[in-house]
Amino acid sequence: MKKTLIAVLAMASLVSCNESREEAVNKNIKEYISKNAKDPASYEPMETVFKERIPVSFFAKQIVDEANGYIESSQDKIDTQNSRIKEFNANNMQSLIPSSEAIIKTCNEIITLSKADLKKYEPLAKDTTTAYIFYNHKCRLKNGFGALDIANYLVYTDKQNSIVAINEDFAESLKSLEKDFKSKH
Repeated sequence: MKKTLIAVLAMASLVSCNESREEAVNKNIKEYISKNAKDPASYEPMETVFKERIPVSFFAKQIVDEANGYIESSQDKIDTQNSRIKEFNANNMQSLIPSSEAIIKTCNEIITLSKADLKKYEPLAKDTTTAYIFYNHKCRLKNGFGALDIANYLVYTDKQNSIVAINEDFAESLKSLEKDFKSKH
């Protein structure tokens, strides 16, 4: 009996936590819409559906992969420019060397920045804690012609339920999230 009561109380607390999170998210969406919609008075929420949690590692791995790619391509360009410098010297074309040296300098700067990103983000590539929470939000809003349209928004919040990105375009949402992630990590 005691175990059953504890289980029921645990389930009730989980449900109430989810309800309060959903209420907070819906409140924040409404605030966002009221500040950014063309006609916020026409806003009619329909549903908000939790989709998934996005771990810290998701963006950290992307940044690490990108940094490794920059290092590899920059090293290839350095090798190419070093070969060109040898050819320029062999063919008495020293006037062309400064442009190759400038490319090498830029590539070395890219490598340095990319290695700094690796140092910073490689440890986070294993971090499974939640960075963002993703929801689909369906609502009605008036468009520019005054007709009531159904809008489907991709909503991303942080762990405190603050809106980080809300958009109908997945690529734009990811750009916003990556920018936010880099500013926080």
